[in-house]
Amino acid sequence: MGQAHFFIVLCLSSLARGLFSLRKQGGIDHFLGKYPDISRDLALDDRNVDIVMEGFDLALRVAVKLPDSSLVAKKLHSFKVILCCSPKYLLNNPKLTRLQDVSKHNCLIYNPATLDRQWFLQKAGKITVLPVAGNLASNNIDVIRNSALMGTGITMMPAAIIHRELQSGELVQLFPSYSSVELNLYAMYPDRRWTPKKTTLFIDYLSASAGAWQA
Repeated sequence: MGQAHFFIVLCLSSLARGLFSLRKQGGIDHFLGKYPDISRDLALDDRNVDIVMEGFDLALRVAVKLPDSSLVAKKLHSFKVILCCSPKYLLNNPKLTRLQDVSKHNCLIYNPATLDRQWFLQKAGKITVLPVAGNLASNNIDVIRNSALMGTGITMMPAAIIHRELQSGELVQLFPSYSSVELNLYAMYPDRRWTPKKTTLFIDYLSASAGAWQA
């Protein structure tokens, strides 16, 4: 049997990569071991890649809500976004007694073009808008996470990305009674009359293993 070559791109690479846990690429290797007739080229790209024009079979994209597109989108998983910082930051800075105090602190801002310098949190149906400012804004989620771990400031981060750091106590959640919007991870692929078997197999694998990504 001939080998089916499978091209996959992860868009918004730092955030998608964190949610997809490429630090544990064994998940992809497990898929390839299960289906040895399929190979893959894995591209990590921050661009909003045109997967049709560039010849990719599949993209993973992270968004609260996807814009209109000719692509087929399958929601794989949702991730909570939490307010957090390191214990070191709490020791070295004024005490946080209420949610609004966050606006007075140094905030580390994940800043893709779609997000503003405001954080939205809700409790019992009431939304609180926090204007935020700080000495670091980046469109790379790893940069923000590493800065938070160093005790530089407070940030909003998908809980799945910092699962281990929360467990170890390197980061702590602030005001846990407040919740934020959920981020969704989508598999997107061209709208074809016949979707290649390799694509449906990979999407089914992602769906089945989604719950383990944050572990």
